[in-house]
Amino acid sequence: MKKPNNYSAVTTLVAFFCVACLSVVSAMAQSDDEKSSEKKEKRTMRSLSKKDSALISVFKSLAISASDSTVKVQSGRRQIAVGTIVDESGLVLTKASEMRGELKCRLPNGDVVPASVYGIDIENDLALLKIDAKGLAEAPLQMTEAPTRGMWLVSPTDQNGSLTVGVVGVNERKIPPSRAFIGIQMSNESDDGGVLITKIVDNSPAKKSKLRASDIIVKIDSLEIKNREELVEAIGTYSPGSEIALTVKREDKELAIKLTLADAQQTSPMNSRSRAQNSMGSRLSPRGKDFPRAFQHDMALERNQCGGPVVNLDGQIVGINIARAGRVSSLAIPVDSVLSVIEKLKTGEFSPVNVYADRIKSSEKEIEEMRNQLLANKKIVDESKEGFEAHSAKIEELERMKREISQRIKDVYAERDKLAKAKRVLASKNGEAERAIRKLEGQLDALRAGKKY
Repeated sequence: MKKPNNYSAVTTLVAFFCVACLSVVSAMAQSDDEKSSEKKEKRTMRSLSKKDSALISVFKSLAISASDSTVKVQSGRRQIAVGTIVDESGLVLTKASEMRGELKCRLPNGDVVPASVYGIDIENDLALLKIDAKGLAEAPLQMTEAPTRGMWLVSPTDQNGSLTVGVVGVNERKIPPSRAFIGIQMSNESDDGGVLITKIVDNSPAKKSKLRASDIIVKIDSLEIKNREELVEAIGTYSPGSEIALTVKREDKELAIKLTLADAQQTSPMNSRSRAQNSMGSRLSPRGKDFPRAFQHDMALERNQCGGPVVNLDGQIVGINIARAGRVSSLAIPVDSVLSVIEKLKTGEFSPVNVYADRIKSSEKEIEEMRNQLLANKKIVDESKEGFEAHSAKIEELERMKREISQRIKDVYAERDKLAKAKRVLASKNGEAERAIRKLEGQLDALRAGKKY
Protein backbone atom coordinates (compact mmCIF):
# COMPACT_ATOMS: atom_id res chain seq x y z
CA MET A 1 0.00 0.00 0.00
CA LYS A 2 1.32 3.44 -0.87
CA LYS A 3 2.76 5.36 2.05
CA PRO A 4 1.06 8.77 2.52
CA ASN A 5 2.99 11.94 1.79
CA ASN A 6 3.55 13.44 5.25
CA TYR A 7 5.58 16.57 4.35
CA SER A 8 2.62 18.95 4.40
CA ALA A 9 1.27 17.39 7.56
CA VAL A 10 4.52 17.75 9.43
CA THR A 11 4.96 21.33 8.12
CA THR A 12 1.50 22.26 9.35
CA LEU A 13 2.23 20.67 12.71
CA VAL A 14 5.45 22.65 13.05
CA ALA A 15 3.59 25.83 12.16
CA PHE A 16 0.97 25.03 14.74
CA PHE A 17 3.60 24.76 17.47
CA CYS A 18 5.38 27.92 16.29
CA VAL A 19 2.17 29.86 16.78
CA ALA A 20 1.86 28.36 20.25
CA CYS A 21 5.44 29.38 21.09
CA LEU A 22 4.84 32.96 19.88
CA SER A 23 1.82 33.11 22.15
CA VAL A 24 3.98 32.11 25.11
CA VAL A 25 6.63 34.78 24.27
CA SER A 26 3.92 37.42 23.95
CA ALA A 27 2.46 36.41 27.28
CA MET A 28 5.81 36.97 29.02
CA ALA A 29 5.74 40.67 28.06
CA GLN A 30 2.33 41.34 29.64
CA SER A 31 1.53 42.72 33.10
CA ASP A 32 1.06 40.44 36.11
CA ASP A 33 -2.74 40.60 35.81
CA GLU A 34 -2.57 39.81 32.13
CA LYS A 35 -0.11 36.99 32.87
CA SER A 36 -2.54 35.50 35.37
CA SER A 37 -5.36 35.69 32.82
CA GLU A 38 -3.10 34.27 30.13
CA LYS A 39 -2.10 31.38 32.40
CA LYS A 40 -5.75 30.44 32.79
CA GLU A 41 -6.25 30.64 29.03
CA LYS A 42 -3.14 28.56 28.40
CA ARG A 43 -4.34 25.92 30.90
CA THR A 44 -7.60 25.77 28.99
CA MET A 45 -5.74 25.56 25.65
CA ARG A 46 -3.48 22.85 27.03
CA SER A 47 -6.46 20.73 28.19
CA LEU A 48 -8.16 21.10 24.83
CA SER A 49 -5.17 21.06 22.52
CA LYS A 50 -5.33 17.37 21.57
CA LYS A 51 -8.99 17.81 20.61
CA ASP A 52 -8.49 21.01 18.69
CA SER A 53 -9.93 20.65 15.18
CA ALA A 54 -6.96 22.46 13.63
CA LEU A 55 -4.53 20.03 15.22
CA ILE A 56 -6.60 16.96 14.36
CA SER A 57 -6.81 18.10 10.73
CA VAL A 58 -2.99 17.99 10.63
CA PHE A 59 -3.03 14.28 11.47
CA LYS A 60 -5.81 13.21 9.10
CA SER A 61 -3.48 12.63 6.16
CA LEU A 62 -1.22 10.52 8.39
CA ALA A 63 -4.00 8.10 9.31
CA ILE A 64 -5.62 7.61 5.89
CA SER A 65 -4.18 4.15 5.22
CA ALA A 66 -4.83 3.03 8.80
CA SER A 67 -8.43 4.29 8.62
CA ASP A 68 -9.00 2.28 5.45
CA SER A 69 -7.95 -0.82 7.40
CA THR A 70 -10.09 -0.13 10.47
CA VAL A 71 -13.36 -1.92 11.21
CA LYS A 72 -15.89 -1.74 14.02
CA VAL A 73 -16.37 -5.00 15.90
CA GLN A 74 -19.94 -5.46 17.13
CA SER A 75 -21.82 -7.85 19.34
CA GLY A 76 -25.26 -7.72 17.80
CA ARG A 77 -25.77 -3.99 17.21
CA ARG A 78 -23.46 -2.81 19.98
CA GLN A 79 -19.85 -1.83 19.25
CA ILE A 80 -17.49 -3.71 21.55
CA ALA A 81 -14.08 -2.97 19.95
CA VAL A 82 -12.19 -1.68 16.94
CA GLY A 83 -10.44 -4.10 14.60
CA THR A 84 -7.44 -3.86 12.28
CA ILE A 85 -7.53 -5.68 8.93
CA VAL A 86 -4.31 -7.72 8.74
CA ASP A 87 -5.08 -9.85 5.69
CA GLU A 88 -7.06 -8.87 2.60
CA SER A 89 -8.73 -12.30 2.58
CA GLY A 90 -10.68 -11.47 5.74
CA LEU A 91 -8.55 -11.58 8.90
CA VAL A 92 -9.08 -8.86 11.53
CA LEU A 93 -7.00 -8.29 14.68
CA THR A 94 -8.79 -6.99 17.78
CA LYS A 95 -8.95 -7.13 21.60
CA ALA A 96 -9.72 -10.68 22.72
CA SER A 97 -11.28 -10.13 26.14
CA GLU A 98 -14.11 -8.03 24.67
CA MET A 99 -15.26 -10.80 22.30
CA ARG A 100 -18.66 -12.16 23.30
CA GLY A 101 -22.06 -12.81 21.82
CA GLU A 102 -22.90 -12.76 18.11
CA LEU A 103 -19.86 -11.12 16.50
CA LYS A 104 -20.01 -8.89 13.42
CA CYS A 105 -17.67 -6.46 11.69
CA ARG A 106 -18.71 -3.19 10.09
CA LEU A 107 -16.36 -2.72 7.12
CA PRO A 108 -15.03 0.58 5.73
CA ASN A 109 -17.64 0.43 2.94
CA GLY A 110 -20.44 0.18 5.51
CA ASP A 111 -21.19 -3.53 5.02
CA VAL A 112 -21.81 -5.56 8.17
CA VAL A 113 -20.60 -9.17 7.98
CA PRO A 114 -20.60 -12.04 10.50
CA ALA A 115 -17.31 -12.74 12.27
CA SER A 116 -15.89 -15.71 14.14
CA VAL A 117 -12.84 -16.04 16.38
CA TYR A 118 -10.07 -17.76 14.39
CA GLY A 119 -7.31 -17.50 16.99
CA ILE A 120 -6.59 -16.13 20.47
CA ASP A 121 -3.37 -14.94 22.09
CA ILE A 122 -4.15 -14.76 25.81
CA GLU A 123 -0.77 -13.29 26.74
CA ASN A 124 -1.35 -10.10 24.69
CA ASP A 125 -5.17 -10.20 24.83
CA LEU A 126 -5.34 -10.24 21.01
CA ALA A 127 -7.83 -12.14 18.86
CA LEU A 128 -7.81 -12.85 15.14
CA LEU A 129 -11.29 -12.75 13.63
CA LYS A 130 -12.31 -14.39 10.35
CA ILE A 131 -14.88 -12.65 8.17
CA ASP A 132 -16.31 -13.59 4.79
CA ALA A 133 -14.91 -10.74 2.70
CA LYS A 134 -12.25 -10.37 0.00
CA GLY A 135 -10.13 -7.55 -1.36
CA LEU A 136 -9.94 -5.69 1.92
CA ALA A 137 -7.42 -2.89 2.58
CA GLU A 138 -4.74 -4.63 4.61
CA ALA A 139 -3.06 -2.47 7.28
CA PRO A 140 0.56 -1.65 6.29
CA LEU A 141 2.19 -3.39 9.25
CA GLN A 142 5.97 -3.61 9.24
CA MET A 143 8.81 -3.70 11.73
CA THR A 144 9.14 -0.21 13.22
CA GLU A 145 10.87 1.16 16.28
CA ALA A 146 8.58 1.51 19.24
CA PRO A 147 7.55 5.15 19.94
CA THR A 148 9.24 6.85 22.85
CA ARG A 149 8.13 9.32 25.46
CA GLY A 150 6.98 12.66 24.07
CA MET A 151 6.19 11.41 20.54
CA TRP A 152 2.84 12.40 19.01
CA LEU A 153 0.50 9.61 17.94
CA VAL A 154 -2.90 9.29 16.29
CA SER A 155 -5.49 6.51 16.18
CA PRO A 156 -8.45 6.18 13.81
CA THR A 157 -11.50 5.10 15.79
CA ASP A 158 -13.81 4.41 12.83
CA GLN A 159 -13.98 4.53 9.05
CA ASN A 160 -15.49 8.02 8.96
CA GLY A 161 -12.32 9.96 9.69
CA SER A 162 -12.76 10.15 13.48
CA LEU A 163 -9.38 10.36 15.19
CA THR A 164 -7.89 10.56 18.64
CA VAL A 165 -4.58 12.31 19.16
CA GLY A 166 -2.13 11.91 22.01
CA VAL A 167 1.44 11.76 23.25
CA VAL A 168 3.51 8.83 24.49
CA GLY A 169 3.80 9.11 28.25
CA VAL A 170 5.75 5.97 29.17
CA ASN A 171 8.08 3.90 26.97
CA GLU A 172 7.29 0.27 26.32
CA ARG A 173 7.65 -1.99 29.34
CA LYS A 174 6.14 -5.04 30.97
CA ILE A 175 2.73 -4.29 32.46
CA PRO A 176 2.36 -6.45 35.60
CA PRO A 177 -0.93 -8.25 36.32
CA SER A 178 -3.47 -7.25 38.92
CA ARG A 179 -3.67 -9.20 42.15
CA ALA A 180 -6.34 -11.87 42.48
CA PHE A 181 -8.96 -11.15 45.14
CA ILE A 182 -11.10 -13.63 47.08
CA GLY A 183 -12.86 -11.28 49.52
CA ILE A 184 -12.33 -12.59 53.06
CA GLN A 185 -10.84 -11.51 56.34
CA MET A 186 -9.12 -14.37 58.14
CA SER A 187 -7.36 -15.63 61.24
CA ASN A 188 -4.87 -18.39 61.98
CA GLU A 189 -6.73 -19.32 65.15
CA SER A 190 -8.39 -22.63 64.30
CA ASP A 191 -8.46 -25.79 66.37
CA ASP A 192 -8.93 -27.86 63.20
CA GLY A 193 -5.97 -26.42 61.27
CA GLY A 194 -6.38 -24.32 58.13
CA VAL A 195 -7.50 -20.69 58.00
CA LEU A 196 -10.56 -19.41 59.82
CA ILE A 197 -12.75 -16.94 57.89
CA THR A 198 -13.77 -14.10 60.22
CA LYS A 199 -15.62 -11.87 57.72
CA ILE A 200 -16.95 -12.00 54.14
CA VAL A 201 -16.54 -8.87 51.99
CA ASP A 202 -19.70 -7.69 50.20
CA ASN A 203 -19.88 -8.18 46.41
CA SER A 204 -16.80 -10.41 46.49
CA PRO A 205 -16.19 -13.89 45.02
CA ALA A 206 -16.43 -15.30 48.57
CA LYS A 207 -19.87 -13.70 49.03
CA LYS A 208 -21.15 -14.97 45.67
CA SER A 209 -19.93 -18.51 46.37
CA LYS A 210 -21.83 -18.67 49.70
CA LEU A 211 -18.73 -18.92 51.89
CA ARG A 212 -19.50 -18.04 55.50
CA ALA A 213 -17.72 -16.47 58.42
CA SER A 214 -16.57 -19.36 60.67
CA ASP A 215 -15.76 -21.57 57.64
CA ILE A 216 -12.24 -23.00 57.77
CA ILE A 217 -10.27 -23.19 54.50
CA VAL A 218 -8.08 -26.30 54.48
CA LYS A 219 -7.30 -26.63 50.73
CA ILE A 220 -7.09 -24.61 47.53
CA ASP A 221 -7.44 -27.07 44.67
CA SER A 222 -5.10 -29.89 45.80
CA LEU A 223 -2.82 -27.67 47.94
CA GLU A 224 -3.21 -28.00 51.69
CA ILE A 225 -3.49 -24.70 53.55
CA LYS A 226 -2.20 -24.56 57.12
CA ASN A 227 -2.04 -20.85 57.87
CA ARG A 228 -2.82 -17.33 56.66
CA GLU A 229 0.57 -16.87 54.95
CA GLU A 230 0.14 -20.04 52.87
CA LEU A 231 -3.33 -18.91 51.79
CA VAL A 232 -2.09 -15.46 50.67
CA GLU A 233 0.83 -17.05 48.82
CA ALA A 234 -1.44 -19.59 47.12
CA ILE A 235 -3.95 -16.95 45.95
CA GLY A 236 -1.02 -14.93 44.60
CA THR A 237 -0.19 -17.69 42.13
CA TYR A 238 -3.55 -17.24 40.37
CA SER A 239 -4.68 -14.47 38.04
CA PRO A 240 -8.01 -12.62 38.24
CA GLY A 241 -10.66 -14.67 36.45
CA SER A 242 -9.16 -18.01 37.53
CA GLU A 243 -11.56 -20.56 38.97
CA ILE A 244 -10.42 -22.31 42.13
CA ALA A 245 -11.89 -25.10 44.27
CA LEU A 246 -11.81 -24.54 48.03
CA THR A 247 -12.13 -27.34 50.56
CA VAL A 248 -13.69 -25.89 53.72
CA LYS A 249 -14.80 -27.27 57.05
CA ARG A 250 -18.21 -26.09 58.18
CA GLU A 251 -19.31 -27.39 61.57
CA ASP A 252 -18.88 -31.18 61.27
CA LYS A 253 -18.92 -31.28 57.44
CA GLU A 254 -16.26 -30.85 54.74
CA LEU A 255 -17.50 -28.98 51.67
CA ALA A 256 -16.09 -28.31 48.17
CA ILE A 257 -16.82 -24.74 47.03
CA LYS A 258 -15.86 -23.33 43.63
CA LEU A 259 -15.36 -19.62 43.00
CA THR A 260 -13.87 -17.30 40.37
CA LEU A 261 -11.21 -14.91 41.64
CA ALA A 262 -11.78 -11.20 41.00
CA ASP A 263 -9.41 -8.36 40.17
CA ALA A 264 -8.30 -6.70 43.40
CA GLN A 265 -7.95 -3.37 41.59
CA GLN A 266 -11.59 -3.49 40.50
CA THR A 267 -13.19 -5.25 43.47
CA SER A 268 -11.28 -4.72 46.68
CA PRO A 269 -12.81 -2.03 48.96
CA MET A 270 -9.26 -0.87 49.76
CA ASN A 271 -8.85 0.18 46.12
CA SER A 272 -12.33 1.65 45.62
CA ARG A 273 -11.28 5.30 46.04
CA SER A 274 -8.26 5.14 43.75
CA ARG A 275 -10.30 3.09 41.28
CA ALA A 276 -13.05 5.71 41.22
CA GLN A 277 -10.52 8.51 40.72
CA ASN A 278 -8.65 6.59 38.04
CA SER A 279 -11.78 5.85 36.01
CA MET A 280 -13.48 9.23 36.50
CA GLY A 281 -15.32 10.17 33.31
CA SER A 282 -14.43 6.96 31.46
CA ARG A 283 -15.06 3.21 31.34
CA LEU A 284 -11.85 1.27 31.79
CA SER A 285 -11.10 -2.00 30.02
CA PRO A 286 -11.84 -5.12 32.11
CA ARG A 287 -8.32 -6.24 31.34
CA GLY A 288 -6.11 -3.19 31.61
CA LYS A 289 -2.98 -4.89 32.93
CA ASP A 290 -0.78 -7.96 32.51
CA PHE A 291 0.90 -7.47 29.12
CA PRO A 292 4.45 -8.64 28.24
CA ARG A 293 5.20 -5.36 26.42
CA ALA A 294 3.17 -2.19 26.01
CA PHE A 295 3.70 1.56 25.80
CA GLN A 296 1.45 4.10 27.44
CA HIS A 297 -0.10 7.17 25.80
CA ASP A 298 -2.74 9.71 26.77
CA MET A 299 -5.25 9.30 23.94
CA ALA A 300 -8.75 9.43 25.41
CA LEU A 301 -9.99 6.14 23.98
CA GLU A 302 -13.28 4.60 24.98
CA ARG A 303 -13.25 1.03 26.17
CA ASN A 304 -14.90 -0.08 22.92
CA GLN A 305 -12.25 1.69 20.78
CA CYS A 306 -9.42 -0.70 21.64
CA GLY A 307 -8.05 -3.03 18.96
CA GLY A 308 -7.29 -0.34 16.35
CA PRO A 309 -3.95 0.86 14.95
CA VAL A 310 -1.67 3.56 16.40
CA VAL A 311 0.14 5.78 13.86
CA ASN A 312 3.20 8.02 14.29
CA LEU A 313 4.11 11.28 12.48
CA ASP A 314 5.70 9.28 9.66
CA GLY A 315 2.39 7.60 8.94
CA GLN A 316 3.70 4.27 10.22
CA ILE A 317 1.59 1.94 12.35
CA VAL A 318 3.62 1.55 15.53
CA GLY A 319 1.21 -0.50 17.60
CA ILE A 320 -2.30 -1.69 18.38
CA ASN A 321 -4.38 -0.12 21.15
CA ILE A 322 -5.07 -2.81 23.72
CA ALA A 323 -6.60 -1.17 26.82
CA ARG A 324 -8.07 1.94 28.35
CA ALA A 325 -6.07 1.59 31.57
CA GLY A 326 -6.85 4.84 33.40
CA ARG A 327 -8.52 8.23 33.30
CA VAL A 328 -5.64 9.70 31.27
CA SER A 329 -3.80 6.60 30.09
CA SER A 330 -4.21 3.98 27.39
CA LEU A 331 -1.93 1.07 26.47
CA ALA A 332 -0.77 -0.13 23.05
CA ILE A 333 1.22 -3.22 22.05
CA PRO A 334 4.30 -2.46 19.89
CA VAL A 335 4.02 -3.48 16.25
CA ASP A 336 6.86 -6.03 16.38
CA SER A 337 4.97 -7.97 19.08
CA VAL A 338 1.79 -7.62 17.02
CA LEU A 339 3.45 -9.06 13.91
CA SER A 340 4.68 -12.13 15.77
CA VAL A 341 1.21 -12.68 17.27
CA ILE A 342 -0.43 -12.44 13.84
CA GLU A 343 1.92 -15.03 12.35
CA LYS A 344 1.26 -17.33 15.28
CA LEU A 345 -2.53 -17.00 15.07
CA LYS A 346 -2.59 -17.47 11.30
CA THR A 347 -1.42 -21.07 11.79
CA GLY A 348 -4.88 -21.98 13.05
CA GLU A 349 -3.38 -23.80 16.04
CA PHE A 350 -4.67 -21.26 18.53
CA SER A 351 -8.40 -21.51 17.94
CA PRO A 352 -10.62 -21.09 21.02
CA VAL A 353 -11.12 -24.86 21.09
CA ASN A 354 -7.36 -25.38 21.42
CA VAL A 355 -6.55 -22.40 23.63
CA TYR A 356 -9.33 -23.15 26.09
CA ALA A 357 -9.06 -26.94 25.82
CA ASP A 358 -8.52 -27.47 29.57
CA ARG A 359 -11.35 -25.12 30.51
CA ILE A 360 -13.63 -26.70 27.90
CA LYS A 361 -12.76 -30.16 29.23
CA SER A 362 -13.39 -29.00 32.79
CA SER A 363 -16.70 -27.40 31.79
CA GLU A 364 -17.76 -30.52 29.86
CA LYS A 365 -16.89 -32.65 32.90
CA GLU A 366 -18.88 -30.32 35.14
CA ILE A 367 -21.83 -30.41 32.71
CA GLU A 368 -21.64 -34.21 32.61
CA GLU A 369 -21.61 -34.35 36.41
CA MET A 370 -24.58 -32.00 36.53
CA ARG A 371 -26.42 -34.11 33.95
CA ASN A 372 -25.73 -37.26 36.00
CA GLN A 373 -26.96 -35.46 39.09
CA LEU A 374 -30.00 -34.33 37.14
CA LEU A 375 -30.71 -37.93 36.10
CA ALA A 376 -30.26 -39.08 39.68
CA ASN A 377 -32.60 -36.35 40.85
CA LYS A 378 -35.08 -37.31 38.12
CA LYS A 379 -34.97 -40.92 39.32
CA ILE A 380 -35.61 -39.76 42.86
CA VAL A 381 -38.45 -37.58 41.59
CA ASP A 382 -39.92 -40.51 39.62
CA GLU A 383 -39.66 -42.76 42.67
CA SER A 384 -41.13 -40.02 44.78
CA LYS A 385 -43.88 -39.63 42.21
CA GLU A 386 -44.71 -43.34 42.43
CA GLY A 387 -44.67 -43.16 46.21
CA PHE A 388 -46.68 -39.98 46.06
CA GLU A 389 -49.30 -41.60 43.85
CA ALA A 390 -49.43 -44.68 46.11
CA HIS A 391 -49.78 -42.55 49.20
CA SER A 392 -52.34 -40.38 47.43
CA ALA A 393 -54.40 -43.51 46.66
CA LYS A 394 -54.06 -44.66 50.27
CA ILE A 395 -55.08 -41.23 51.51
CA GLU A 396 -58.08 -41.28 49.18
CA GLU A 397 -59.08 -44.74 50.48
CA LEU A 398 -58.66 -43.60 54.06
CA GLU A 399 -60.67 -40.46 53.33
CA ARG A 400 -63.44 -42.65 51.88
CA MET A 401 -63.32 -44.87 54.93
CA LYS A 402 -63.32 -41.77 57.10
CA ARG A 403 -66.45 -40.53 55.34
CA GLU A 404 -68.11 -43.96 55.78
CA ILE A 405 -67.15 -44.15 59.45
CA SER A 406 -68.34 -40.59 59.97
CA GLN A 407 -71.70 -41.56 58.46
CA ARG A 408 -71.85 -44.72 60.55
CA ILE A 409 -71.09 -42.68 63.66
CA LYS A 410 -73.87 -40.29 62.72
CA ASP A 411 -76.25 -43.28 62.22
CA VAL A 412 -75.24 -44.80 65.58
CA TYR A 413 -75.74 -41.45 67.29
CA ALA A 414 -79.19 -41.21 65.66
CA GLU A 415 -80.05 -44.78 66.75
CA ARG A 416 -78.78 -44.05 70.24
CA ASP A 417 -80.97 -40.94 70.40
CA LYS A 418 -83.94 -42.99 69.19
CA LEU A 419 -83.28 -45.65 71.82
CA ALA A 420 -82.83 -42.99 74.48
CA LYS A 421 -86.21 -41.52 73.59
CA ALA A 422 -87.82 -44.97 73.66
CA LYS A 423 -86.12 -45.57 77.00
CA ARG A 424 -87.60 -42.40 78.38
CA VAL A 425 -91.11 -43.40 77.11
CA LEU A 426 -90.78 -46.89 78.62
CA ALA A 427 -89.48 -45.43 81.86
CA SER A 428 -92.54 -43.23 82.02
CA LYS A 429 -94.85 -46.16 81.29
CA ASN A 430 -93.02 -48.30 83.85
CA GLY A 431 -93.54 -45.55 86.42
CA GLU A 432 -97.21 -45.47 85.68
CA ALA A 433 -97.43 -49.28 85.86
CA GLU A 434 -95.60 -49.32 89.19
CA ARG A 435 -97.98 -46.75 90.58
CA ALA A 436 -101.00 -48.78 89.27
CA ILE A 437 -99.54 -51.94 90.81
CA ARG A 438 -99.09 -50.27 94.15
CA LYS A 439 -102.71 -49.03 94.03
CA LEU A 440 -104.04 -52.47 93.12
CA GLU A 441 -101.95 -54.08 95.85
CA GLY A 442 -103.47 -51.60 98.34
CA GLN A 443 -106.97 -52.48 97.21
CA LEU A 444 -106.15 -56.20 97.41
CA ASP A 445 -104.87 -55.87 100.95
CA ALA A 446 -108.08 -54.01 101.92
CA LEU A 447 -110.30 -56.75 100.50
CA ARG A 448 -108.36 -59.40 102.32
CA ALA A 449 -108.90 -57.54 105.56
CA GLY A 450 -112.66 -57.31 104.91
CA LYS A 451 -112.50 -53.67 104.34
CA LYS A 452 -114.42 -51.98 101.67
CA TYR A 453 -112.47 -49.49 99.78
